[in-house]
Amino acid sequence: MKKRIYIMIDEKLLESAKKYANNHNTSISQLMETYLNYMCNKKRSEVDISPLVRSLSGIITLTEDYDSKEDYTRQVIEKYK
Repeated sequence: MKKRIYIMIDEKLLESAKKYANNHNTSISQLMETYLNYMCNKKRSEVDISPLVRSLSGIITLTEDYDSKEDYTRQVIEKYK
């Protein structure tokens, strides 16, 4: 059974949401239901990664013999010489 709720949001955000909903052939109610469903059912172990961080993923490739502990130790030694 569906229930009616009332929310208050910024007027500019509402206008943007209306345009988005219209462009995607849906309603604001359906957008909110989908979003709330996602938020309530996502696993706790999931980490939200920003689009910037996601775009940087995989840029650096390391050799198989790369030792991060050794590299970190070397950098700390150099820093505190």
